Amino acid sequence: MERNHREGEKWVFDDVVEHYIRNKENLNWLRNENPYAIEELPRRLLKAESRGLWQADPELLEEVCNAAFSVEGDMEEAMGEVKEEFQGNKVEAMTATDVEKWEPEWQLPQP
Repeated sequence: MERNHREGEKWVFDDVVEHYIRNKENLNWLRNENPYAIEELPRRLLKAESRGLWQADPELLEEVCNAAFSVEGDMEEAMGEVKEEFQGNKVEAMTATDVEKWEPEWQLPQP
């Protein structure tokens, strides 16, 4: 089968849905540990499907849509009441020195 360079392998997208959206343990972990990643994931999957890069099965596509709505609701709830017009997300670049739990327990010895 000949593929266009813009087409993705269906199984790759399907696998992402299985591991990060259908697997509720992983989904909940991401919601707690990195809500911005799980907010972005359904958006990217929906974009891939809309551009014809992923030929999604209807039930997987529905789960991706449901995850997108659910995560959006989580984000709105976390923001609380907004008294003015608001659009978008805040992006903070962080390094391992900014987040204590990213400290490695083991490091290579320094020469």
